[in-house]
Amino acid sequence: FGVFTPTEGGAFACVLGSNYSVMGGVGTVTSTSDNRTLFVTGSTGRSDYEFSVDVKIIQNSLGGILFRVSDYSYSDYKKVRNGTRFTGYFLALNNSYIALWRYDQGKQEQLKIAKAPNGSSFAGQNVVTVTVKAKGGAITVSLNGEETISVFDPEAFLSGFIGLYTEADTSFAFTN
Repeated sequence: FGVFTPTEGGAFACVLGSNYSVMGGVGTVTSTSDNRTLFVTGSTGRSDYEFSVDVKIIQNSLGGILFRVSDYSYSDYKKVRNGTRFTGYFLALNNSYIALWRYDQGKQEQLKIAKAPNGSSFAGQNVVTVTVKAKGGAITVSLNGEETISVFDPEAFLSGFIGLYTEADTSFAFTN
């Protein structure tokens, strides 16, 4: 079980979209009404790990963190429902809740949804440290050090990239 660092496997690479900036160590990822933006790092062979990222929601809609991602593909979502397809997990972040989803190409399953604990809300553009631990089928998500989601997926995806994602009128800032 290791701690994942973004330099393993190289820096983040933008694989979808083009609306992003990096200033002073802060990466801002923004999507307009008709696009999506996705950055990935790591390798498809990386399995058990822990990583943290500081997140600030600037403009809220849909965004978050992907992990254990592989088999990524994209089609025009205006023509094909769920145009962004992948195998892995998506941690959706919102001003009032977080939700852990399991994606297997077009098939989606919500594993758990939780309200942000006191002091860990993204509301008001607060910066929240999000930590994900993935070991085998056990997945734990903490906000500012407080465990918020804990699940066991008996059919877990066991390895893959880490990604930062925004969609449709959303802007997030990611640091550390």
